[in-house]
Amino acid sequence: MISQRSPVLCQMLQSSKTQGFTNLLISSVEYEIMKIVIEFIYLDDIQNIDLCSSSELYKVYETAKIFKLTRLIVLSSKLLEIPGKVTGGDLSENPNISTFSEDMIKAFRNANFCDVQIKVGGKIIEAHKCFLRYGSEYFASVLTKSQEESTGLELHTESYESIYKMLEFLYSGGLWNESDSDISQEVWIRHLMLLEKYGVNGNLSVLHSRIELDFPTAMKIVQHIKSPE
Repeated sequence: MISQRSPVLCQMLQSSKTQGFTNLLISSVEYEIMKIVIEFIYLDDIQNIDLCSSSELYKVYETAKIFKLTRLIVLSSKLLEIPGKVTGGDLSENPNISTFSEDMIKAFRNANFCDVQIKVGGKIIEAHKCFLRYGSEYFASVLTKSQEESTGLELHTESYESIYKMLEFLYSGGLWNESDSDISQEVWIRHLMLLEKYGVNGNLSVLHSRIELDFPTAMKIVQHIKSPE
């Protein structure tokens, strides 16, 4: 997540990785300020904003610029009422600034710093244990502390495409790229059933809104999926 949201921190992590280190030393930033920055990377918000003084917010703003955290620059500059531009547009209305969900989708697709492989349908999906544990009841139970050293999982009953789509949903917390009207109702129901099967957290209403069938018809499709014969 850190590597996806900050190109500077990503470069530092890559450099540390090649040298065999797992820790970063950032001595130029105060501990409390860096804590706020890291919390923002994970939560996309500044916690306890009412407790932050103007000087602390300014330090957050300056630190965000150092690490090229565009969304944090936007938020902190608004709070401080600092005028400015980010990559060719007004800070408060820039379409080039990716959302938190988009950043998480990229983190999954780019497969940087992954620590687990999921084998499904004869193919490998690279993922991050922390995301899997947090986003799915199934993976939280499978990736127990006793299996922390394990770097591989195998799913035998699902297709590669369905698991890949499920993980995109898991990482983004509800963002779904499939907006085409030609996708069948059965496909949406299959997606929803898979999310529920693996206990995936997220905004399931995204999928519920795509299912436009009456309840009896939807249940017939569910039964067909469960018992195709």
